[in-house]
Amino acid sequence: MIKVSIAVLFSVSMFAQAPVANAALPGNWVGTGATYSSAAHPRIGAWVSLAILANRQTGIYSYSSYDILPRAGKVPTTAARTGVALLLRQVGPVYVLGLGTAGASTSATATTGSFSGGGAAVYRFKTSWSVLLEAQVVNQTGKTVRLGFGREW
Repeated sequence: MIKVSIAVLFSVSMFAQAPVANAALPGNWVGTGATYSSAAHPRIGAWVSLAILANRQTGIYSYSSYDILPRAGKVPTTAARTGVALLLRQVGPVYVLGLGTAGASTSATATTGSFSGGGAAVYRFKTSWSVLLEAQVVNQTGKTVRLGFGREW
């Protein structure tokens, strides 16, 4: 729990930074892909996320995510979280974002709160497609790494 608290505080402190000036922000975005989590058995799961541009001047997105993590011989663990993503840096077609989310996680035995903090790098192609690499610390599943693709509109 201490690691999760530190990760959430770190991601919240990133939100306090000044926004990226004159960034050509992507619009709304939806993506999906694979998750690696040491808490899953097998260790590969799936995710889908949605980002809605909330404020172009500050680079703030409303960010929601749904995760499915398999459990050998059991009902998969699922988590639905929503929160904020903030554009921290842009280097050419690469966007670096800080993330913080809260929601609920459900397994075969319980439904509990689910909190995460971390960051993402998004490579934006000249078309509306992109590739995402994301790392988070989630209180229910520990460290997770996501890799996937998305499309903005």
